[in-house]
Amino acid sequence: HAFLEDGVSATNLAANSDNFNYPKDELSVIVDELRGDNGNFVAAFPLTRTINEKPKNPGIFANDSNVLFKFTATINRNNLYKLKIINNKLNKLITSQTLIVGTNTVTVPTLNQKMAFWNGDVVSGDYLSRSISFTTGKNIGRVEARLVFNYTNFFIDSSFQTERIVMPLGEKKTINSSTGNEVLEWTMEGATFFSNVIANTPTTLDSLSYREVGNISMEFIVTGTELNIFMEVNEPSNNVNQEKPAYTNINNGLGVFSSRETYNWVSTVDPQTGNINLTAPTILKL
Repeated sequence: HAFLEDGVSATNLAANSDNFNYPKDELSVIVDELRGDNGNFVAAFPLTRTINEKPKNPGIFANDSNVLFKFTATINRNNLYKLKIINNKLNKLITSQTLIVGTNTVTVPTLNQKMAFWNGDVVSGDYLSRSISFTTGKNIGRVEARLVFNYTNFFIDSSFQTERIVMPLGEKKTINSSTGNEVLEWTMEGATFFSNVIANTPTTLDSLSYREVGNISMEFIVTGTELNIFMEVNEPSNNVNQEKPAYTNINNGLGVFSSRETYNWVSTVDPQTGNINLTAPTILKL
């Protein structure tokens, strides 16, 4: 929803959510599902208007009223989804379509492997690095990976508090999103892993009894082809020519209609790593 007003700065206009949210009943939104192999109609899903069901992060734009449209159904990764938005006030039709990101697999490590970042005993051992391999499905433009270290604080009153330390591993772009089956790789250095744990764990907490190591999880934010193109076009330019072509896959409008998924993978901590910290009131015990 574009907003313009003579003599008023865009920053001031952005501070009022009424300037960029469409009023109730002004839009009718439907998503049609079509078979991916022959284009035959499968189903139609009317979308429901929601307010603050997913809170919006604070920033330049007001976050008091976050309007989103949703439907609940099982998504078929092999099918095509067509968006139809009708502006009832202007009698205007806006359309788009997208494929769904395909099925992904973490190939290294396997679910049977434990994640070890320390090799040997506490005194004479050394850091150990881990490689991570991720095989993409079709229609994926980029993947962002995060490694998450989970632990629990136990307090003297028998209460507990779960904590997580998120370690970004970076983004990787695919070469050919239409075919998939590309192997993307990341590495977590053992020294970096422990540095992140130390830096993000308070040395002391009031009434803390002990800390217990949990599991290692990984989050892969998988981005569809259209959203990846939109992100690429809007990335900062690295040359003198700052002009970039605008990109949208919305007919009769602006923006992007695409798919995205967060793929979660969970493992356990290898005892060589876990035993270093398991019973210590701080996360380190050397």
